[in-house]
Amino acid sequence: VFTKANRYEKAIESKNEALSQINQNNKELVWQIKKGLGWAYVEKGDYSKAIEVLEPALKYFQVNSSFFRIESKDKLNNKSPSRSWFVAKHLATAYSQTDKVEEGIALLERCLDEQLKMYGSENVLSMETREQLAKLNLIHGDVENCFTLYSQADQVTKILEKTVTATWPSGWQIFDARLRTTESRLARVVDLNAVGHSAATQILTKMEASVLQCFERLNETQFEDKLLKQDMIVRSLKQIVRLYELQNDEPNTTDWKQKLELAKNWPAHPKTQ
Repeated sequence: VFTKANRYEKAIESKNEALSQINQNNKELVWQIKKGLGWAYVEKGDYSKAIEVLEPALKYFQVNSSFFRIESKDKLNNKSPSRSWFVAKHLATAYSQTDKVEEGIALLERCLDEQLKMYGSENVLSMETREQLAKLNLIHGDVENCFTLYSQADQVTKILEKTVTATWPSGWQIFDARLRTTESRLARVVDLNAVGHSAATQILTKMEASVLQCFERLNETQFEDKLLKQDMIVRSLKQIVRLYELQNDEPNTTDWKQKLELAKNWPAHPKTQ
């Protein structure tokens, strides 16, 4: 909760306090707490501490969940590989901010391979892993592979959106994932702009159609939770605003300007905070 609220010091304090109070023989609980502690360190930007916590956490979950050793869905026995994917995702982020970018890429490639084995290519998990892999490849200087992964992720989102059945929660989760990955890309463009990297312009050009299409599909799709739909529309509008700003452009109609003004002041929906 504290990590989601950007209160990283409090999150770290509460996790360490919990670790000092629980029975250390309860390994499952210990490593669940350490998993959250590592995430808090990543969000705080203390990547060396994050690696120190998450590397042994990943080893624990490799043994005690199905990650990296899935043979069939029937043999999962209620062990959740998502715990290991969660650790691997944040560990890869920490690696990407140190001198271990290649290790982060290798880790995420293994995650993606297992996600594809379990769920096939058309799922939110593999879409988000491709997005993160694209980011790490860009950091590593492999622009071509970065764009290939972004394109693959875009293709999956388009397929997923066509399957939305006008009911919550299946629809909002797909759109929420797409909005989050778009936010990640926009943040990456800002980083690239700061160092004058030419890839920033290329990413923006490739993103534009996808961002506008997401807004159109949100408007077309029916949700049982009307406020949730409105929140997502506003998030999409804010991304369009950011896209225009990064392209040194702006919408030129009164209607769009009114929509974007609304977006700036709209409070976040609890489900997507």
